[in-house]
Amino acid sequence: MKATLSDLLQSVRIAKIDTAFVALGENAGVRLSSGRNACLHLVLEGQVALEDGSGAERPTLLQAGDYAVSLGGKPQVLMTGAGARVTGSDYFMATHTHDSPPTIRFGTGRSAARLLCGMFQLPVVNPLVRALPRRMVLRAGGKATGDDAKALLMPDLARIARAAQGPGATTLLTSAFDTLFMQAVRGEMAALFKDGLKLVGTLARLRIPIALSLIHSHPERRWTLEKLAGEVGLSRSAFAAEFVAVVGEPLTPYLTRLRMTRAADMLRWQPVAVADVAWSAGYESVAAFSRAFRKHFNTSPAAYQRAQAPRYAHAVAGHMHWSPFLEDE
Repeated sequence: MKATLSDLLQSVRIAKIDTAFVALGENAGVRLSSGRNACLHLVLEGQVALEDGSGAERPTLLQAGDYAVSLGGKPQVLMTGAGARVTGSDYFMATHTHDSPPTIRFGTGRSAARLLCGMFQLPVVNPLVRALPRRMVLRAGGKATGDDAKALLMPDLARIARAAQGPGATTLLTSAFDTLFMQAVRGEMAALFKDGLKLVGTLARLRIPIALSLIHSHPERRWTLEKLAGEVGLSRSAFAAEFVAVVGEPLTPYLTRLRMTRAADMLRWQPVAVADVAWSAGYESVAAFSRAFRKHFNTSPAAYQRAQAPRYAHAVAGHMHWSPFLEDE
């Protein structure tokens, strides 16, 4: 089965996002610092200039309907004028539990621009994240060019602004921002998949990142050197050598450790049976999985679950026992 772009996108889904409306007055600006490593700014009204405050880049001008994704965790500077007075904000340094995003205002007088900003965390070990541009901008006026992969699902700003109010808005916005983020990543990666994955010239640097993203997205698949080499257009021997050079170890121990780590997390945090974990980790039999798990953790999966998550030790087929709640009164 050949890899698809959807396979890769699964490895960079947004699980949780912290959002806020940002209102800026005329000639006002804000420097947003965050403990997360990714953010998305959707301009609802007006226009703003976006930069990271380092002075090493030209500001990106965003109009209403445009949005930008920034990766890397640098502070985000948003301004409504070239001589804007920039105020620092640590709002996103904390973790918030608001049911709907608040509005934070900067500057005086009438509002010159209004944005919906979201900060989120992407797995820094994901090589696809490292391969993406540090800033991706999508324009409201973008037109489809006959290439479906470049067609844009542009947001209805008025509806998003209304939906971002009231109970449950934060969870709804996580899904909305996930779609916008996927669209940005898709636009950057789609050209590689138009006529089959092609990694030549300067794109050769993406070979191992894409191979690792495939492994992380679907660790249960029967990955081999031959299959992964074929996905990125290398011979088996060339891929094996490049994998070790980049990752620092051969494919087999890397894949085993990834599967065991995922399996341990499932046993610790989810009400699952060992058989379900074995299947999710890519093993056809519980016995084979148990041998690999014992070799890695020096204990059996069942014993590990009893020690780490005793409340889940009696889970069956991925479900908790609900009998205490079903007894007759």
